[in-house]
Amino acid sequence: MATDSLPEETVVLLQDNHLYIEDGSELCQATEYVQAVANSNFARDYLLAEGKEEHTWFEFRCEPPHDTLKRPLFLKKLDPLVLRPISSFCIIGQCEFKIASFAMHRAKLGGVHVSWGKTVAHGRLALLVATMDDTGGQKVSITGLPEA
Repeated sequence: MATDSLPEETVVLLQDNHLYIEDGSELCQATEYVQAVANSNFARDYLLAEGKEEHTWFEFRCEPPHDTLKRPLFLKKLDPLVLRPISSFCIIGQCEFKIASFAMHRAKLGGVHVSWGKTVAHGRLALLVATMDDTGGQKVSITGLPEA
């Protein structure tokens, strides 16, 4: 992001680059932020909705990126020494999508609706479990199972 004295810059982050919050406190390394985004519900929901078998790359864009408390993120520029606000954060990576059918079973345990099913994905047996509680809270997990 441009400031009064510095033009906007595009920066390729390295694994050991650090991200900061506005008061100058170090938040985390860039790789930690990338992992958090990649493992987020946002990423899961996006990939499940948009992923197609022909896709080999994905791209997530955060504009503007923020931490879990919704605080904006900054990079520290060393010359001149200043915190630069990050206007966008783009994560690009390789992916492979395999579309597989799951024969699903359903049950209700107390106030929780549960659905589960097995399929073969990437040559391994996989178990999908989805739950929804009475408040609408949802969880989905896919776990590789040992060969039987």
